[in-house]
Amino acid sequence: MFIYIALILAGLVVDQLTKSLAVWFLSDVTTVPLIPNVFHLTYIENPGIAFSFLSGKQTFIIIVTAVCIAALCYVLYILPKTKRWVVPNVGISLIISGALGNLIDRITRSYVVDFLDFRLIGFPIFNFADVLVCVGAFIIILTLLQNKHLFEKTTDEPPVKPQTPKKKRPTKAAEPAQPLSPASEAKVEDIKARRERRNYRLEPQVKTQLTHLQPHQPRIDFDPTPPENKRYNERRKNTKNLDNLKNIKKQGK
Repeated sequence: MFIYIALILAGLVVDQLTKSLAVWFLSDVTTVPLIPNVFHLTYIENPGIAFSFLSGKQTFIIIVTAVCIAALCYVLYILPKTKRWVVPNVGISLIISGALGNLIDRITRSYVVDFLDFRLIGFPIFNFADVLVCVGAFIIILTLLQNKHLFEKTTDEPPVKPQTPKKKRPTKAAEPAQPLSPASEAKVEDIKARRERRNYRLEPQVKTQLTHLQPHQPRIDFDPTPPENKRYNERRKNTKNLDNLKNIKKQGK
């Protein structure tokens, strides 16, 4: 929207500047031939609209022009600002700018300053605001003729493909566990035993045993459990057997 407002203001500034220059330099000279008998700069004061129509009815012309400008501003506001509507919006902006330029003249001077004179084709003398109005109207008409489906509800974005729902894979039912064979069970037990021995070696457990303490004779028996070792176990069994034999011999004596 800011671009169209800037376009309206730019056209209005150029129109008022050219009219002021025409009043300053052409009001006394009346006409200046730039291309003789083809294009002249001729100063006239037009109290009406095109071809001096409705001359002397400035109040009616001002009211009608103001209503038309308000309607065009509303149309420019409600039209979409998408890429598809850029050209029609530019055309409406040019018409608003030209209409505002002539309306300011009618309010401030009670007439419109015209100075562009194409004598080759005998066209009526006009000003820059009339050029803006004619160009804007031509753009809108050409756009409507070339694009007959302009007012259909469409978007500039590409159509979004509908997403198909993903098919869920059927889940397989859990199969009942099959009993292991004796060889497999023995293998599993062997693996468990190896793991237990490995953990036992890494973290040996130490057991302490406190016996009855006599007065003034403290004693602590420390019996750590050694790691599992075949040689150690065999040696310990042998020592136990020897102790038993010694006890038996003592009892026999």
